[in-house]
Amino acid sequence: MLRRRRDPGGPQAAPLLITGLLDRAARWAGTGTGSKGCVSLLADGSTLVRPWPDVRARAHAASLALVADLGIKAGDNVATLALNSSSHLELWYALAGASAVAHTLNPRMAVPDLAWVAAHAGDVVVFFDADFAPLARALRPRLPRVRHWVVLVPDSEGKSPADADPGSWGCYERLVASGAARAPPHGAPHAPLPPWPRPPSDETAACGLCYTSGTTGRPKGVVYTHRSNVLHSVAAAHGDALDLRATTVALAIVPLFHANAWGLAHAVPMVGGTLILPGRHVSGAALAAAVAAHGVTMAAGVPTVFGDLVAHQKGRPLPPLAVAVIGGAACPPALADALAAIGVEPRIAWGMTETSPIGSFNAPVVASVGLSGAAARERRVAQGRPAPFVDARIVSDDPDRTPLPHDGVARGELEVSGPFVVRRYYRAATDAAAGALNSPLFFPTGDIATIDATGTVRIVDRAKDVIKSGGEWVSSQAVEAAAADARGVAEAACVGVPHPRWTERPLLLVVAADPANPPTEAGVQAHLRSALAAWWVPDKVLVVPSIPRQATGKVDKKGIRAAHAAVYGVGQEGVAAPASRL
Repeated sequence: MLRRRRDPGGPQAAPLLITGLLDRAARWAGTGTGSKGCVSLLADGSTLVRPWPDVRARAHAASLALVADLGIKAGDNVATLALNSSSHLELWYALAGASAVAHTLNPRMAVPDLAWVAAHAGDVVVFFDADFAPLARALRPRLPRVRHWVVLVPDSEGKSPADADPGSWGCYERLVASGAARAPPHGAPHAPLPPWPRPPSDETAACGLCYTSGTTGRPKGVVYTHRSNVLHSVAAAHGDALDLRATTVALAIVPLFHANAWGLAHAVPMVGGTLILPGRHVSGAALAAAVAAHGVTMAAGVPTVFGDLVAHQKGRPLPPLAVAVIGGAACPPALADALAAIGVEPRIAWGMTETSPIGSFNAPVVASVGLSGAAARERRVAQGRPAPFVDARIVSDDPDRTPLPHDGVARGELEVSGPFVVRRYYRAATDAAAGALNSPLFFPTGDIATIDATGTVRIVDRAKDVIKSGGEWVSSQAVEAAAADARGVAEAACVGVPHPRWTERPLLLVVAADPANPPTEAGVQAHLRSALAAWWVPDKVLVVPSIPRQATGKVDKKGIRAAHAAVYGVGQEGVAAPASRL
């Protein structure tokens, strides 16, 4: 006789879905909790406040319209070309509620690169801010498979291309209104929320797609799943990370289109805090005003914006801002000192698109509390300890990639592993992470680092000659390739050197094809502006007799960097090592 197996018990098998994070905020962080929800600083200088229940209602309505009006199917990739706003945030959740994938495009990329990324992703709809209408018009003929182009946010004058030409451009607000007409009426505050139109049953379904900057070739797509984003939110909210809670007022200076917005768009509603989205208002004066007006307690962004904030403050404290989360580029020790001097704790984060993106956080440990002087200063700008759920190691460059000791001295390539670390790039044939049989997969980051006995990671160099300027990657190879096509240039080499504002800027060395008629700096820069994103164009172009080379014939980029370290007026001393790739 067959015996029925006894149920051993256990928890409910509820899937981890990011829509559940917004559901929680709508249910438990509404009126009376003190949370303002999502606050957008608009282009015209006004402020738009949407409590979390309103954000959820609009996202739900948009999700209904995505399915009914635009014909979005499960698994469709939908692109956004937009800055930080409540509408952009709503769209993320609307797409998730329709089992679609939010693909954030970086508007700073050159048109050919954007077109390649959107085509590779197979985007079927593009939502864009009206300020990016010229960019959308340039992209449109290059993307014939995109079925709909929809204006997300009006321009600074409240105008939208969809108003002037509704037959050519869709309008997000019309979609919200259409979906709201289909939505069931909302009941009492304690009543169940209307269900999302097409929530995925599998938590491993994709919900986000973000491409790398393509510094060593074509950009690569990194897929985020519901499960990975929920786990990343838990890790990001951890006390030794962003330290989020219901009383947090978080200023997301980091763009929503950049590396999954460092998880803020998911983690802040998860805890029921307040999320401030500044749009274009990221100058030092604008950020200081936002802190004062909205009671910001924590801000997250690249070193450049905090440098502007410190310069604006001129030594004045900025309450209630208590924490500055710094990533995207190395934090110069002088900036960390200046923030501490005005009562703001600098917290260094490290990560990359492939880690969703937070991989480590620099929070105090017992061994660091008693440090002082140079040791304390060095520890303050380290990349910190691995985030929850993340494992890290450094390995040698031998074929076996032998793990190296965590003694703070040994240097090797940093590898990471975890449930929100990439396994395989989008549409790639092979895995990006590897491991032995029955062992965890580890992803090679391309950064050279040390790890000490406390688990603190310090990145000391880059395995590739990529350049980090103002929190964004610049491809030295792409600059060199474009420069080689400039009139009068026979050869080119590009390196990153210290810069007082942008941490690093590209410097270009060129050899004249005809020494009697050398190219001019302005001429080379003009050519580069026609081929590259504007911020990739080097501020200085030096005509040299020859490009320094190593004994093997390779370009001696290390020697070039050392010889020209002060070309932008900043020496190597006091400049942090390139790191913090968030």
